[in-house]
Amino acid sequence: MIFQYTLEQVLSGEKTATSRLVKPGESAEYIDNGRIEAVRLRGRDKYRIGKTYAVQPSRNEPAVARIRLLSIKRQRVSETSAEETKMEGFDCREAFFAQWRDIHGKDKLNAEVWLLTFELVPAE
Repeated sequence: MIFQYTLEQVLSGEKTATSRLVKPGESAEYIDNGRIEAVRLRGRDKYRIGKTYAVQPSRNEPAVARIRLLSIKRQRVSETSAEETKMEGFDCREAFFAQWRDIHGKDKLNAEVWLLTFELVPAE
């Protein structure tokens, strides 16, 4: 996963969640208790609980770390709680929303996202 704007927070452990826009064709795969187990696109996993993902500073750059996905939640950006904002690496909701607008535009504040929580995987 690319963390172009928040790489240092991921590597320091300050950031343990990321919001990713829900794209057309993506769907949630649920487990028995109604929790999301995976996000699928065209019959393939895009995100899956328990799987590890490379942390990249930007597209086409080598991985600098790995994260393990712990949970997936679908919500609107505007519903991001104060606790989730802290998990995103921000001190307050206003700072999170300001960065979101800078990256995605102000018309995306009501967009649906996958809120992915993760842990940094220790280097071997």
